[in-house]
Amino acid sequence: MTRPDVSVAVVSHNDARYLTGCLDSLAPERHSLQLEVFVVDNLSADETVPLVRERYSWVGLMENSRRQGFAANINQAIRRSSGRYVLVLNPDTEVRPRALERLVSFMEGNRRVGLCGPQLLFPDGSVQPSCRRFPTLGTVIVRRTPLRLWLRNSGFGQRHLMADVDIPAGRSTGSSAPP
Repeated sequence: MTRPDVSVAVVSHNDARYLTGCLDSLAPERHSLQLEVFVVDNLSADETVPLVRERYSWVGLMENSRRQGFAANINQAIRRSSGRYVLVLNPDTEVRPRALERLVSFMEGNRRVGLCGPQLLFPDGSVQPSCRRFPTLGTVIVRRTPLRLWLRNSGFGQRHLMADVDIPAGRSTGSSAPP
């Protein structure tokens, strides 16, 4: 069997209402890339498990017998993955056509890059702010202490959130980042 290009790991807890959009968006990507997809169900009480079993036979379903934190769930899927790259995907995310192909192409063309995060868009196509600068002592104080109540709009917080950078949809934050 050929090694998958991408292993996709999705953690779900009562997210059946979102999983259909997420998994339906991944289905056509299977024609241009070798994909393996894992859904880790974190003890959902909704229809997540039957939905995945009945509609998405190509998805590896992992059912937890007890609730775990996000990192433990993602690590469970990553341990089972065999792809050259791993994509951690939230269940309310829908992958745009050919986006995974572009990410793989970027990684293949930039061998010194070890981690890549795609640009996130809201359903209306506007950019969802998702990039951050590396934290500093100032940003830790502003974002992780009670002082955040008074300092959230300070220069430290805004700089960390990259509020000073206008990133149009389809553009990257740097010359080596994927479109």
